[in-house]
Amino acid sequence: MYNVMSLEEKMILKIARIAKFAHNKFNQKYGESPYDYHLQQVAIGVAELIDRDHPFYTIHQIVAHGHDLFEDTDIDAEFLHNQGFSEVATDAIEAITKHEGEERQDYLDRCMLNPVAHTVKIADTLSNLTHSVREGNVGRIRKYTRQLNYLHKEVRT
Repeated sequence: MYNVMSLEEKMILKIARIAKFAHNKFNQKYGESPYDYHLQQVAIGVAELIDRDHPFYTIHQIVAHGHDLFEDTDIDAEFLHNQGFSEVATDAIEAITKHEGEERQDYLDRCMLNPVAHTVKIADTLSNLTHSVREGNVGRIRKYTRQLNYLHKEVRT
């Protein structure tokens, strides 16, 4: 029997490869780990927050892997569109992208307007909080605890 991947699984794998390459190109790390470790943790967090049967599960996974692309690499929405990614996915990645000079609360409020970005941001925050606990970084623990509380003031999935 052949193990045939669905189109959805292929697109998740494709964004994971794009993100891994793009973040490695800029030699980004997550603590001592390659940056894609963080992206995988966010994707796992999303899988714990929403059901695999959720109609936008694949979009959530794509955004989980791609959530830092626009902010931290030279990848943009046009590139992702040319790779076959939907406007729904790129809009959510844009919504989760913090703009230079943007105040954190304004950023989180904007992020929360997009239900996919909101869910992925919760998973991202949980990953950052867990990492901060492991590192014993009290300042970041406080930051991400406050951020998680703020994101949960109105959960939309």
